[in-house]
Amino acid sequence: MSQPVCIVWFRQDLRVIDNPALLAAVEHGTVVP
Repeated sequence: MSQPVCIVWFRQDLRVIDNPALLAAVEHGTVVP
């Protein structure tokens, strides 16, 4: 079975170090920033 792909839409803040939405996406599958 394939792994889900998560799309993270950056509207204003491009910080990836402490971004909670990006962290949640990484925990659930492959991320497309």
